[in-house]
Parts: sequence; C-alpha cells; structure tokens
Amino acid sequence: MKNYKTYLFDADGTLLDYDKAELQALKETFRLYNLTYNQQIEKCFSDICNLEWIRFGLSNATETEIQSRFHELYYDYSESRFCELVKRLNLSVSPTKFDISYRQYLAQQTDEVSFAREVCMKLSEFANLYVVTNGLSTIQKSRLIHFKPYLKDIIVSEDLNCCKPSKEFFEKVITIADIEDKTTALMVGDSLTSDIFGANCFGIDSCWFNTKRKKNDTQIIPKYEINSLKQLVT
Repeated sequence: MKNYKTYLFDADGTLLDYDKAELQALKETFRLYNLTYNQQIEKCFSDICNLEWIRFGLSNATETEIQSRFHELYYDYSESRFCELVKRLNLSVSPTKFDISYRQYLAQQTDEVSFAREVCMKLSEFANLYVVTNGLSTIQKSRLIHFKPYLKDIIVSEDLNCCKPSKEFFEKVITIADIEDKTTALMVGDSLTSDIFGANCFGIDSCWFNTKRKKNDTQIIPKYEINSLKQLVT
C-alpha cells in the first residue's frame, strides 16, 4: 500500500470500539436509575437496536431520502429503542430521560480499536489525518479526545447537515481538508455501504477495515482490504 498525503478515518468500528462503548453506556445508565442489569438485558437491547435501526431506514443510508433526514431519524430512533426497552422490561423510568442519560454516558466512552492510536501517531508524522464520521457531534468529538493530538480535524455528519455516503458529504470533506488532488487521499472504514461506497463514488481510494474477515457479497469493491490497522504502516 502506498503512502497517502491525507487519511480519512471512520470512527466507530475503525478507531473506536462502539460495541464496548454501547454496552458500558447502557450499564451505567441502568446503574444511574438503580435498575438490575445483566447479560439478558444486553441481548434484549442489541436486538431492539438492530430492529429499530432497520425500521427507521438508517441501514439504507445510500438512499437520498434517508440521507436528507438522517439526523432527524437518528434522534427518533434513539428514543424509540428505549421506549421499546422500557416496555419489554416493564421499567419504571421515562424513555426520554433514559435516552438522554444513555447518550451522555456514551459520550464518555473512549474504548479504542487495537493499535488505533499507535497507527494514527505514526501516520501523522508524514500525513494529514481527519476523522469523517456519521453521528451526533458532541458524542463523537468527546469520544475521540485521545486522538486529537494526531488529527487535523474531526468532521461529523451532524455539523455538515449531510452524511456518508453522499456526494455532498465528501465534497464538504475535501473542502475542509483542503484536498486538491483526490488521488492523494485514502478513506479507511469498516462499512462497505457508507465508507467504501461513498469514497468509490467520489473518486477517493478506499480501504475496507474488515476485522472479522467477512465475505464481501456486494458489488462494492475497495482498493485495499485490511484486518488490522497496523497494515496501514507496514
């Protein structure tokens, strides 16, 4: 793999361990409201999140209608999953308050993917690094605090009022990052439909971070595929 002048990193699943963050935030929220917590609750919450994510159409971020309403839908999704959780578990707590508390705890979770900070430190010695992520601004920026010394900027979809994989998102990114030649930039991310598809359509080289070595059954073909971030510097 050649060296690039600019690296565009996704956040969750690429630099940050969202699975750990999600469960820790849930656990702390249950503790805040003095509620019993166990692994069955984790499974229940995970199932609800998956179903609600699909129900609100957030799994179809390639669709223009979803892109235009992504953040509105995300807030609705976030509260809806806790409405369902409270209902299933018969909890005596307001779903709205539970959702707010959960997001506050989520913003405090900084669990990293293996070698993420080490790789960013090395790359920052010769390249410009940016995080380009879909999500809520205050949460994402807070969780990336340990990466800030190595980043030029953290670009969050909520601030841009558009999201990956849209052309509009990547147009705004290259303007912010002052990328004049798209061939000098590499998009690194774990999502084929968001990170890789968006970069490919926009003419930026893409690198699929496939830690679980999933089979790619799509028509979305990354320029590179890695299963460890260390492969970016070796």
